[in-house]
Amino acid sequence: MLYQKSAGYAGEIRVDKYLESIEFPEPVKILTDVELSINPKSAIQIDTLILTRSYAFILEIKNIAGTLIYIPNPPHFVRIHENKKTIVIDCPIMQLENNKTTLDIWLERNKFPMRSTGMIVMANGKTDVQDAPADMPIIYGKHLPLHFRKMEPEKPLLTKQQFYELCDKLQQDQQRYNPFPLCEKNGINPAQLRKGIICNDCSVNLIRANHQRWTCPACKKKFKQPYHDGLQDWFMLIKNNISNEECRDFFQMKDKYAANYILNQFPSKLKREGKAKATIYKWDYKQPPANKIKRSTSKT
Repeated sequence: MLYQKSAGYAGEIRVDKYLESIEFPEPVKILTDVELSINPKSAIQIDTLILTRSYAFILEIKNIAGTLIYIPNPPHFVRIHENKKTIVIDCPIMQLENNKTTLDIWLERNKFPMRSTGMIVMANGKTDVQDAPADMPIIYGKHLPLHFRKMEPEKPLLTKQQFYELCDKLQQDQQRYNPFPLCEKNGINPAQLRKGIICNDCSVNLIRANHQRWTCPACKKKFKQPYHDGLQDWFMLIKNNISNEECRDFFQMKDKYAANYILNQFPSKLKREGKAKATIYKWDYKQPPANKIKRSTSKT
C-alpha cells in the first residue's frame, strides 16, 4: 500500500514534467492534488486539473507497471506483472466520471458556465493496456503534449474576469489532499504491521552487522543506519507524532537511549513537543514525509 502511494506520486510528478512542455492557451492554471468538497460527506480527489477560459480538464493519473486487461462487466482492470501474479484494479474511468460529475456540480453551484472533461493518463510508458473500449479516454503521459497541441481551438466560455474568479474560488474551496496516515484512512489496524528494521526491497527484518550498518539476510543488501525510512513509514502509516516508547516498540529496541538517538537525528524535520516522558516528535503533514514524493500544489 505504501509503495502504491509512493508510485502514484512519482507518476504524477512525471506527468507534471510533460505538462511543462505544453503551450496552453493563455491564461491557464494547473492545479495538482486537489481535494474539493460539495458537502460534508462528499469530496473528490483530482490528480491534476487544467483550467483555461475554454475548459476544465481533469487528468486521472495512474502509474502502473505490467499489463492491464480491461474486463467490462463489472468494469475493472486485471493487472499482470512480471511475476505473472494478477491483481484486480478498480476501473479508473469510474473515478474520472465521478470527479467530472462532482466538479460540474461545483461549477454550476458557483455559476461558472463551464463543464469539465478529462482523460486517464498512464504515467508509465511501458504499461500495456489491452481490450480497453475504443471510446475510453486513455492516453500515455508522454503523448499529452501532442494531444493538447492537436486540440481544436475552442470558443472561450469565460471572460478573463470569470476565469480569475474561478481560479480564486477553487483555491479557496479546495483542501490540500493528504492521504496520511494510511492505516486510519484504509481501515488497517497498526498492530498488524511488522515491527523492527525492514528491508525496502524484501520486507524482511534487517540484521545489525555493526554500529552503523545493517544487512538484509534475504537479498544481502547493506544499509547504513536505516532509521529514516522506518520513521517515514511510521508517520505515513500510523500517525503524525511518535514518542520514545513508541519508537522503541516500533523498531524493537532495547532501551530509551537508542530511541532518543534516532529521534534526534532529524531536528530540521521533526518538531519536539513536551518534556521528559511526555515528549513527542511531530511531523507536519503539510510537508510530505517522503521527500521523493513531494509535489507542488499549483503552478501557472
